[in-house]
Amino acid sequence: MINNQMKFKSNNQGISLIETLVYVAILAVILTFVMSGILSLFKVSESVRSSRSLNQTASVALERVVRDLRDAKSINVPESILDTSPGVLVFTTIVGGGTVTVTYEISDGRLIRTTEAGSEPMSPSDVTISSLVFRHVLTTRSEAVKVDMSIADKDGDIEGVRDFDAITVLRNSY
Repeated sequence: MINNQMKFKSNNQGISLIETLVYVAILAVILTFVMSGILSLFKVSESVRSSRSLNQTASVALERVVRDLRDAKSINVPESILDTSPGVLVFTTIVGGGTVTVTYEISDGRLIRTTEAGSEPMSPSDVTISSLVFRHVLTTRSEAVKVDMSIADKDGDIEGVRDFDAITVLRNSY
């Protein structure tokens, strides 16, 4: 019975310094893996958010160009810069019974829409439009414009450049 009591007392003395250091080292390794995973998750989340923003920017800008072109009366080919980047598209549209000249072009990496009323940016400042090409398509029955646009993220969160395009047939041409 004395031996059992002595064993019990010797086990109740606590943990040694070496055991504590081993536990701390194991905990440090586990926390390193956990933190690395959490940081990777944040980076992926930010990349997805930036990618979504870039896609939305392109979608909104192209949608506005397409909407304006559908209502266009005619393309002013002599004043437009077609089939090259940076392109300039000048066309006439009917608004409220009168004609309005609309111009789309790139200025400081932003898509700009200009009318007699003034200029307005069609893309936010956190993206750069690196290429804008307008292609005039003319057939015996209709007139269309193809728009090719390349957009990059200014912050560099998204690697590379994304290409977007749209084609629109002018309503007044068919």
